[in-house]
Amino acid sequence: MFAHFCRMILLPQLALAAGALAQETANRQPDLRAIKIDLTHAVPLPGLPFTGDLAYPFTCSSDGDLYAGVLALDQDGRPISKIPDLYRVSPQASVKNIPKPVPTGYKHLDSPGFFAGDGILVTVIRASRPDDQQARVGTDYFLSVTDPDGDHPKLIRLSLDFNAVKAAVFGSGEFIILGSDPTTFEPVVALLDPEGQFEKYLDVFPTADNMEKDPAKVKARKHDVFFEIGAAQFAPWGADVLMAAPGIDTSSVYHFRAGGQSEKVHIKFPSDQRLAGILGSGEKDSWVIRAQSAESAKKMATAHIVENPEEFLYEVNPLTGELLRMLDVSGPAMGEVACAADGKLTAIYVGSAQPGGSDQLVVASSRR
Repeated sequence: MFAHFCRMILLPQLALAAGALAQETANRQPDLRAIKIDLTHAVPLPGLPFTGDLAYPFTCSSDGDLYAGVLALDQDGRPISKIPDLYRVSPQASVKNIPKPVPTGYKHLDSPGFFAGDGILVTVIRASRPDDQQARVGTDYFLSVTDPDGDHPKLIRLSLDFNAVKAAVFGSGEFIILGSDPTTFEPVVALLDPEGQFEKYLDVFPTADNMEKDPAKVKARKHDVFFEIGAAQFAPWGADVLMAAPGIDTSSVYHFRAGGQSEKVHIKFPSDQRLAGILGSGEKDSWVIRAQSAESAKKMATAHIVENPEEFLYEVNPLTGELLRMLDVSGPAMGEVACAADGKLTAIYVGSAQPGGSDQLVVASSRR
């Protein structure tokens, strides 16, 4: 039986928990209508293993399929596999394991990010410590690409001038990569062609005017950017890509189109709230964003971990950034709501599929 734990956010990886979340909605924005979303009528997911260790949080594609990367653990709680197992959960609650191509000949692999695009799945894989001791020392970066069934696998080795951390893919097959400059440790965003070849940098974040030379400050900057980029999240919006980067920009969502066109949409939050993330959705859907109280966001920025954060869900006008209404969810915690596609909210969480039943992984969905 699964026990209930207080929910904690960890960066760059998010730990799954099932505790209740305090939701203080009164007096936040009196003119904003709040609607209740009931996600307590859940369906069990016996085919989805729960080890308590997610490699990346639940996310979804624009058609409403949900995805989870689960690390298989041994009896001592140590990972068995180098790369997390990927699972797809359909809107009908069927579960399918999706095989991914992975590089061989390395002693260490990790996968910091996954994205479900329009008929394409892409995972960033970092590989280091080659088995061949004569090989170049350092980290190699790959894109592991399949279709939503795990077919047509392709492993793309990247040759970039920056460190790749997270990737997304457009309906055109082009990739967008978020990473960091190895010298300045500033975040960078770049566009790659469908074969993984560099096309251009995208002018998204301001660049530093002067390169820091003090070793202590350089080291501190390297540490900071690890969490800044780890907090960033790509989400599909039809064939386009959205990005929330609360470690870098606490009030904007970045909208990218094929070819690298982009725009920044300022979200008009109450003054005591900050951006925390964005959910995947269809091209005809309004956006659904996750917000945190300013106090929780401050704790996240300094300690990189928050217990029972004060969170909120909002529908947002994609053109103006205006908050349309607050979504008051019952059942899962706000951060466990994984998808906003097809005019719905969908969550995977630890709960009971029936009153008095044992705790297990369940999925629930409702119109929004």
